[in-house]
Amino acid sequence: MNVSQDQKIWSLNTIIWLIFLILISIIISIPLIYFNSIRLDEAQSIWQVSHSVSEILDIVGRDVHVPLYHIILHFWQAIFNNTIISARYLSLFISIISIPFVYLLASKLYNTKIGLMTTVIFILSPFISWYANEARMYSLLLLLAVLNSIFFIDILKEDKRISWIGFIITAILGIYTHYFYWLFLLSNALFYITNYKQFSRNLFQKFIIVAIILILAIAPWIYYVINLGSAANTKPILNAPSSVDLFNIFSQYIFGFQPDIINSIILSSWPVIVIIIFTTLQRKLNYSVFNTFVIFQMLIPVGLAFILSYLRPIFLSRYLIVSSLFLYIYIIYIITTYFKRQMKILYIGIILVIGLSLSFQIYNPNTPVKENFEDVSMYLTTKATARDIIVLSAPFIIYPFEYYYQGVTKVETFPIWDRSKISSIPQFNSNTISTQVDKIKEGHQYMYVILSYDQGYGKEFKTYLDNNFEKVAEREFSPDLTLYQYKLKL
Repeated sequence: MNVSQDQKIWSLNTIIWLIFLILISIIISIPLIYFNSIRLDEAQSIWQVSHSVSEILDIVGRDVHVPLYHIILHFWQAIFNNTIISARYLSLFISIISIPFVYLLASKLYNTKIGLMTTVIFILSPFISWYANEARMYSLLLLLAVLNSIFFIDILKEDKRISWIGFIITAILGIYTHYFYWLFLLSNALFYITNYKQFSRNLFQKFIIVAIILILAIAPWIYYVINLGSAANTKPILNAPSSVDLFNIFSQYIFGFQPDIINSIILSSWPVIVIIIFTTLQRKLNYSVFNTFVIFQMLIPVGLAFILSYLRPIFLSRYLIVSSLFLYIYIIYIITTYFKRQMKILYIGIILVIGLSLSFQIYNPNTPVKENFEDVSMYLTTKATARDIIVLSAPFIIYPFEYYYQGVTKVETFPIWDRSKISSIPQFNSNTISTQVDKIKEGHQYMYVILSYDQGYGKEFKTYLDNNFEKVAEREFSPDLTLYQYKLKL
């Protein structure tokens, strides 16, 4: 197999460009880190890592995640401080480390031109930027997938021990970062099975050994989780995905998170654009081994997650962040290979579209993923009194609310959740609405109700409140985060 390179991968000009791109990435991150309220997932991260290591393992084991990121964040916070800003810096730091490796991966797959062009798209991507500055494990998930892909491509090109060692280490770290890393590894396996002739001979046994090592590596954690049991109802309930959700994921990869009006326009035009492109290229497309690898990583994890979501809804774009990078690589490959005359215009157009999408996402207060728990907490700190009661539904939004709240008003959840006990959030029961509300409102003058993350009973709960109490105020602080004030006494 002959692999051509335009030039030496690590030239002085390239290093200067990468340093410049890292600086741009840091500048982009400033408003994302400092001017966004803490979000539900971030608040849970902060709360989880504030415990001891053994307690973190217990908490994460009862949740839906694996513990590597939480352990890293725990020690990061111990060195710095347990704030959302500090936690976001960790994600940014990991994302910055990813930048040269993104360039290296794309360069190994194709050439350095595609490597640099992809890296520019990577740092400007509103989707990548959002999770590069969120206090969650997704930047670590992406970094480990990029490193693993580099070692996998090295194995494809030449069977070396160092490549296998790197592949195994990054795979073990990956499966302890997020369960969806397994979909990425499965895509690698399917690629090898369908393209085994492109590899050196007798690698099948080595891949089987790697698979056994990974199973043995994750087995203690699985055993630990099974013995703990799971904590139901601590995470938002997801709906089974539709074909619209499938297109929406790829739309988010390119345009990030936009308000419903803009998103509707994008989704309505997206299929037409795809059809036009592939109709134009249907006689030209080259299905080389590297193109096949990129396509596999771009589509198979998404497709598998979509199918599995009909058993248990798990179809979220952030879980599939790895596929977004391979989409960027493939887009750049297409325009540099098949649109050479129009390449500059197309590339500038892509940068402008992605750049505008990034700006809208950062500065638009109605960006769907923004959760303004800071303002609603500060508002109630000054507005609500000791004679009132604050009610949060769904109950788990108490984590981001309490991060900011400094008031004297009692805070309760609906359904009522006794957090002094190690237990999951109680299941909603329609027959107990009246009893629970009577218990909550007793002795109070006003009830401030924050509704967010509807778990299937939000409408019924609100209808009961509207029918039994006088609503005196309503205010939306961000999409899907609304405060209602009810008068309890005349």
